Amino acid sequence: MPIELVPAASSGAKTITAQIYTGLCGITCLGVFTDGTNAFEVTLWDSLSAAGKKIWATKVTGADNYGGRIWVPSVGIGIGIHAVVVGTGGWYVVEYIKKQG
Repeated sequence: MPIELVPAASSGAKTITAQIYTGLCGITCLGVFTDGTNAFEVTLWDSLSAAGKKIWATKVTGADNYGGRIWVPSVGIGIGIHAVVVGTGGWYVVEYIKKQG
């Protein structure tokens, strides 16, 4: 039987704390960008709020501008992806794969 490839979904560019997705999924990567001056930090939770199971956190200094496309260790999400932001002048993108069926 052929393997069904499921395309990754994206949060799109976000600048504030947000619920990215609700339901079963898997995070594939996180991109963090700054304005060139201010540090920007993003923490991802398997939750509907900033509580529960912390999945990944990264902080990018302002002068670095870009935290790269950080490939998050393969983690299954049971509740949803909640992103918490600390800092101003930055943005982030979360990529994930939705559970099919």
